[in-house]
Amino acid sequence: METPRISIIDVENTAKEIGLQLTKAEIEKVIERYRAAEEQDPSGEWYLIIEQVIHEVIGERETNIVMETKKKYVEIVRDKGNIVVKRIDVTGYSDKRAEKVETGVGINLNHNDFTTRIEEYDKEMPKSDEL
Repeated sequence: METPRISIIDVENTAKEIGLQLTKAEIEKVIERYRAAEEQDPSGEWYLIIEQVIHEVIGERETNIVMETKKKYVEIVRDKGNIVVKRIDVTGYSDKRAEKVETGVGINLNHNDFTTRIEEYDKEMPKSDEL
């Protein structure tokens, strides 16, 4: 592995200048990604490249926070009374993968009495709403 062209202090100082604070892991990500970012913009100033990578890493942090706060479920719902009889946690699954789970659940489902849906909630939900 080559020695990085930037140091931890370079990253910390750049982050401080733009009013951001990074964790040690985020600083390491910036250093790891710096070379690739520099290759994409070889004429760019090093501190602007660091700033760009910092914003990418901070954006990932914010995306992860949003993803962690939402819980996604495939629900089997009894049509009579609109009661959820089963919830399958698909948090972290892509929409396509969650849809595949929903399709799989529906294969042997009694469609006269039950339907399926994909729902998101701000909190963890019980496995069913039945008593």
